[in-house]
Order: sequence, then C-alpha cells, then structure tokens
Amino acid sequence: MNVNTAAEEGIGKAEVWQRIECVRAGAKARGFPGLVVIARSFYDRPGNIAYLTNHFPPFPTTQFWGPWQGIGHAVLILPLDGDPILYADVTVRRDLVAIDDCRITRNMTGAVIDGLKEKGLSAGRVGLVGDDIMPVTMYREVTATLPALTLAPADDLVTGMRMIKSPAEQRLMRKACAICDIGYGAAVPAVRDGARETDVCAAGVGASLAAGADYVRYLRTHSGPYSAWSIRWPQAMDRVMRTGEMVCLDLIGAYWGQMFDVLRTTVVGRKATDAQKRQLEAALAATRAAVAASRPGVVAEDLVRVANKVIEDAGFGKYARPFAGHGIGLEMDGPVIAMGDKTVLRPGMALCLEPGINIPDVGGASIEEQILVTDGDPEVLSKFETRLWE
Repeated sequence: MNVNTAAEEGIGKAEVWQRIECVRAGAKARGFPGLVVIARSFYDRPGNIAYLTNHFPPFPTTQFWGPWQGIGHAVLILPLDGDPILYADVTVRRDLVAIDDCRITRNMTGAVIDGLKEKGLSAGRVGLVGDDIMPVTMYREVTATLPALTLAPADDLVTGMRMIKSPAEQRLMRKACAICDIGYGAAVPAVRDGARETDVCAAGVGASLAAGADYVRYLRTHSGPYSAWSIRWPQAMDRVMRTGEMVCLDLIGAYWGQMFDVLRTTVVGRKATDAQKRQLEAALAATRAAVAASRPGVVAEDLVRVANKVIEDAGFGKYARPFAGHGIGLEMDGPVIAMGDKTVLRPGMALCLEPGINIPDVGGASIEEQILVTDGDPEVLSKFETRLWE
C-alpha cells in the first residue's frame, strides 16, 4: 500500500488507510470475509468511496446501455487480507487516491463480478456498503452470476465513522465554510429591487468557485411567496425581486470534498415589516437555541424540540418545519435532526441546523448555521451575518 501524503491540503493517504483498517476490523467482527463499497458522483453520493479511497467519481450517472453499465459509480472490492481493487469509470487522481490497484471500466457490473472472483469473495456473506446506492440492475446481475454470494447490508460499518470528523476533516470544513461566507458576501448585495433571482444566484456561485470551492451544488434563490416552498429546482428563476419581499438563500457546495450548507433569509431592501421581523427573529432565535443545545449526550430529536419551542412561543407553531437540520461531511451525513432520530451527539460531529417558519403565500424564514460539536460549546463554522434585515 502507498501512504504518501495527499497533494496540497486534502486528506492524506495515511489517514485513508487508517480508515480502511478500522473498517476491516469491523467487517471481521461481523464475520464478513470482505466488503463491496459503492458510491456515486462527487456532487451526489460520493461518501463511501471518497472516505475509503480519496476518489471522487467524476462522471454523472447514466443509463445502463449495453456494455456501458454503472457509469457515474465507483466500486471498491475490499478483502480482509490483501490489496483492494478500486474500479472507476473515467479517471483516477493517482496523486490523491490511496489505492494502488485502480482499474478503469465502462462495465461496472462485470468489473464487480470479476473483482469478487479474483479476491475470493464470490461465495458466502460479503458486506455491502452502499446498500441504498447499488443499482438494482447491477445487484440482480451480480447475484445471478454468483448464486452462492449474499450481499449483506453493512453501511453502518462506515456511516458511524464518517459522522465523527477527524482533525483534518474539521480543518477542511472550516475552510469550506469560509468559502461559503465569501459566496454570501457576493450574493447578498445582489439582492435588490429589480434584480432577478438568477442574478443573485450567479453572483454567489461565481464568488464561491473563485474562492476555491470544488463545486457549488446550487445557490437556491427564491423570493416572495416562493421563499416558503423549500423547493430545490429550479435553483433560481428569472423572477424579478421587489422591495419588501422575503428572499431565501441556500448555498451548498464543497471544498476538498467537505461540504458547506448554509441558509440565510433576507428582505429586498432590508426593511422588514413588523410581521416579517417577528417571523425572521423567531427563526433566528430557534436556530440559536438549537446551536446552544448541541452538546455531547444530547439526542438529535431533542434539538427539534428546543427549536420548535421557541417557534411555538413566538406564535408560529403551526408553520414550524418538521425537519431542523442534518449532519454534514462528504455528503448529507447523519444524524437527521428530526423527530424519531435517537442519535446521541458526540464531539466531532458536524451539523447543519436550520429550523424554519414557512407561511404559505407569505414567505419562509430560516437561518442555517453549520457547527461542530465539541466537548464544550459548539463551534459555529458559518461566520456570515445572520440578521439581514432592519
């Protein structure tokens, strides 16, 4: 295995191999002779492969078409002993990727079958990391070709590790949020009477990319009554904004794979009506309460209770979102900040907290903060101003 330091400032290969050995130990304890790990494109669901290899699948997912199968995916065949195989669809950054045996294929299904045979994993129970990602077409062909093989769900071997960010991951996430702040520094001044939503979106996306973002998934820019919809597509329209309208801005992207996801709400012209101000102040107070409560030992769903109590006390209870946030990392990680999630917070977890008040035909208000759970007070990574109204 190669443990050279990764280029520039991403995650080093030595750290990737530490992760691999931890996952191998978990697989051994579970009785698996090895694992199949699968992920999708870098802007979609790269987490499993990125975490265990430093490879980010570069191509969008496509239809299975004859011999072209699984484009937009990558697969790691990871035996307990011996060298793993990384199958990629287009190319591999060998200066970054920790796996020595990297193979390019246009038929990911056939490659998985061949790799399992080569590594002696074509029979018995083999763990599958990415159980919700492997295409059904691929799963059917693999298991039909290898009838003695059982692919058993094993995502928890990796997801639990991914929730706790290493010092290197925390460093990258701080930088990611600093880039997000720069994006907002360009987008917010573009919110003005007569501007289009797309103008604001372009300003924020361009500034974020210029500041070093790997990519920007979107800068959701929705104004007026659309700000209450929580829609993701289209990310912005050619709708012209007018003074006094509420505007929801949601900027999501990544730096060296570590994501930023920060939401701000403002008013065109900054002059909020009394009703808007009550809604905005309640949303901000709810976020601050959730942030303050984010300490080790707290259960994820309790953050919803804390935030919604503030919203209810302000008279907006029936408009409160049922969802108050999520974990973040290489993608939208766990936990989900919603009722029913009993995950206990631990130091090193990264959360995006976004309780909100969405009033139909009026507008939505949410101020999202990205934080790290620590041994004491949470560290707020998103530094851009929160009170964007007067």
